[in-house]
Amino acid sequence: MGWWNALFSPKGEDSLPKPLFDHNTGVINSITAAHWENYDLLKYTKDNWLSLGPKIQDKIYIWMGDMDNFYLNNSMRLFDAYLNETSGPKSNAEIVFSPMKGYCWEYSHRKVLEQIQKRLLELEEVKVDE
Repeated sequence: MGWWNALFSPKGEDSLPKPLFDHNTGVINSITAAHWENYDLLKYTKDNWLSLGPKIQDKIYIWMGDMDNFYLNNSMRLFDAYLNETSGPKSNAEIVFSPMKGYCWEYSHRKVLEQIQKRLLELEEVKVDE
């Protein structure tokens, strides 16, 4: 949890990141939890969809294991469900869950570059047709 705290938590009086919860008691630090909300992708997307949606069309490609080591697949499922119900514009994000795979299991630089190339070629075709 240390790196999560370092990434998302505010600094404490000792200049170290405040932990999200007490590791001995499990009691959640509500101030730190509220600070983490600033980094909540789903919340940000919901709050800003009307302006954000058009900007991210054709730009979201995510694949991850559905047995993510850090349980990130659970929040990504919620994000995917939200994107599937959007309108104005309707999201065309591509989110693929690889069954029984872990964190970044099928990440491939080649696959990413091929997706980018495919999208650029599609954009070129649209320009030619106009």
